[in-house]
Amino acid sequence: MLDRLLNYLAGLNLELRTVPPQGTAYKLAAVLLNLTGPEQPDTLDMRLPGMEDYGVWQRVVLRTLRSMDAMATLAAIAAGQLDRCVLPWIPLMHGAADPGIIKEWRRVAEAEPDTRLRTQWAGLALVFADLAGRAAEWKKGLEGWNMGESQVVNEWRAEGRTEGRATGLLEARLADLLHVLEVRFSTAVPSEVKTVIEGSTDPDELSRWLDLALTAKSLEEFRAALRR
Repeated sequence: MLDRLLNYLAGLNLELRTVPPQGTAYKLAAVLLNLTGPEQPDTLDMRLPGMEDYGVWQRVVLRTLRSMDAMATLAAIAAGQLDRCVLPWIPLMHGAADPGIIKEWRRVAEAEPDTRLRTQWAGLALVFADLAGRAAEWKKGLEGWNMGESQVVNEWRAEGRTEGRATGLLEARLADLLHVLEVRFSTAVPSEVKTVIEGSTDPDELSRWLDLALTAKSLEEFRAALRR
């Protein structure tokens, strides 16, 4: 991830220099937020041995949620030191399964006058609680609290269902195509042909190739058509 962030920053720096005022030197830094998992390195040091003044060095602002204290974070939000938008991440933090912390989360969240935001934060909190293995505690702790329907969470669920259906369709057409080739030409599909087929992410393209597999007079004819 540190390598990716370095690449993103380099690309952003280049992009910023192409818009007016050109040549402006911007100060850039990256923040890495780990929703799950242990603490990770925050520094990428590629300076040359014995020549520490030369090479590439990067340090990011690192936050690992599972090592952050949930109650201390809630206290900071209540005191106005942190924005309430941090509330959805509380279930991922240390100690967040404690009923007292969930009760305090409700109290702090209820101070938000925008009901739409409260609904979204509660919905996201339940999503992250499930990710942290604390879904049962948070569902119980939020019982009786009128959260309504979170549009954000509903959109995530809808996107997930759509993506799942698309992935299933793609896998089915890929399997059908390979099976037809093996049956029609009584041989294993050559590795280079299989690589091309498995590299496709377009169900319509796989359907065209399936039609071709059913009509081609030979495997070579099918292979030649793939190269076009």
